[in-house]
Amino acid sequence: MNLREIKVAAAVAAIGLAVTGWAVQVAAQDAQGLYSKEQAERGSALFTANCAQCHGAQLQGAEAPALIGRDVMGTWITAQGIFDYVSVAMPPSSPGQLGESVYVDILSHILAMNGAPAGSKPMALADLPNVDLVKATGVAAAPAAAPTAPATAAAPRLPQAFTAGRVLPTVGADGVVPPPAAAAAPPAPKLPQAFTAGRQLPTVAPSSAPLPLPGPAQ
Repeated sequence: MNLREIKVAAAVAAIGLAVTGWAVQVAAQDAQGLYSKEQAERGSALFTANCAQCHGAQLQGAEAPALIGRDVMGTWITAQGIFDYVSVAMPPSSPGQLGESVYVDILSHILAMNGAPAGSKPMALADLPNVDLVKATGVAAAPAAAPTAPATAAAPRLPQAFTAGRVLPTVGADGVVPPPAAAAAPPAPKLPQAFTAGRQLPTVAPSSAPLPLPGPAQ
């Protein structure tokens, strides 16, 4: 084999490898792709005409919920879940009236906007139950909300109002209002030293002895 023949053989082998690599790439794309690029483009136009007014041009939500992100993909579980709803309830002006192929094309656009890969084969109605939305779009499912403990209401503090000179009880460090202190016994009343025509009134003796009688006036 001369040099020219060797070059020709090498060129043919290179072309064969390129064709083989392209075929493997297409096969891998078809294995992962869920819809065709043309189908997603049709779905984009149909979405703009029938859905964007409420859901936003970028599926971000306007008057209706957003259709992009992990909350949506994690809620509907499969593409069949989305289809079952939109094909009977959307759009609000004519629910369920767009036709199966239109809804599937719109769904391909929704998947494309959420990051699902395209292939060379259009997505069909029979494919929808097998499309796991979380796996297809690569978004994480929305985490379950952790239950929050109810906030403990702070114990009300009693205002220090005008209370005839008395101090109202306040909440202690342990959150408990202490019982009011026992009121002090009022002092024993004293007999007033009234006007008694110059005589001294008797006072109560500390013992149980009888009161002394008043002496004669001087």
